[in-house]
Amino acid sequence: EAGASTFEDPARGTEEEEKKQPQVRQGSELEQAVTFEKLPGSYRGVMGGILTVEVVKNDITEETTDAITNAANGRLMHGGGVAGAIACKAGRELSEQSAKYVKENGKIPTGQVAVTGAGNLQCQHVIHAVGPIWDNDETEDYNINLLMHA
Repeated sequence: EAGASTFEDPARGTEEEEKKQPQVRQGSELEQAVTFEKLPGSYRGVMGGILTVEVVKNDITEETTDAITNAANGRLMHGGGVAGAIACKAGRELSEQSAKYVKENGKIPTGQVAVTGAGNLQCQHVIHAVGPIWDNDETEDYNINLLMHA
């Protein structure tokens, strides 16, 4: 992985699980060509002229877009909060796809994503992003490294 550090994340799992994860290319052309635009009620970012990301304050379960992003845990257990609301509205299909993904691929490491269908939602896909959890029992440097590698 380009720009990899010596930081070790105990939540990442075994070396074999790591090899299954998609690799992110840093310094890509997309990363270098991002433009942002403020719209009424939202912000839109266009990356490399081919990917549009829009940030909107709204009910995420009502969005009619290609994909929504869900702040998930590594086991894709959508128990509460926004993840619970998404799972409730999406229905059984989302939960079944999530369980199947974890069974076939293992726990999703911090900083990685899994993509499933959207079930009964109006979007096409749900991107389940596993972010870091700040741990007050760890050093500040440890926690900052988790954030930087997410």
